Amino acid sequence: MEPAERKSVIRNTLPFLKSYSGQTIQQVIALKGSYRLDSLVGVVEQALCDVSLIELTKSERVVVAVEALEREVNNGGYDQFFINSSSEFAPFVVQALEIIGCPKVAAISAKALAELHLPEPIDGNTVTKITLHLAPDGIARLSELDEEYFANDESIENCLFKFIEQHADEIHIPRQHNTAPRWTQ
Repeated sequence: MEPAERKSVIRNTLPFLKSYSGQTIQQVIALKGSYRLDSLVGVVEQALCDVSLIELTKSERVVVAVEALEREVNNGGYDQFFINSSSEFAPFVVQALEIIGCPKVAAISAKALAELHLPEPIDGNTVTKITLHLAPDGIARLSELDEEYFANDESIENCLFKFIEQHADEIHIPRQHNTAPRWTQ
């Protein structure tokens, strides 16, 4: 059995933690080995989803930006990431991927952003507007980049979980806020 196949078998034998229920970041990290890493990272994102972007620490922004990219590209491609509310993370996502140690995915994401020919400074609303008016060849190029994303050998979930472990003191959950969620899952 190849290493990637073993990883897939091990990953699929662990249960998926379905939702955040008020754990501290240390309690979530302690669940490593008992639950799938992708579900633990998702739970951290869930815990942060009702915090306004300006209230998040840089480490928290890294988590939510990378998770938004993962969720949207896996469910519909870069164009979905750029059109949905996740577009608010477009200006930061390449840097976030570099920070967690995923230079290949960062490069692919940078190419996807470059396809939009965005004016500086980049903001989520402009990303969405330009993506909605993208020419057919631009949409085709984004689809090619989706395939590159899926074919890459970097484990985003492993890199992001390792980042969370290393920056746990900068990730503050649970939080008590009276604001509505920025996005829904």
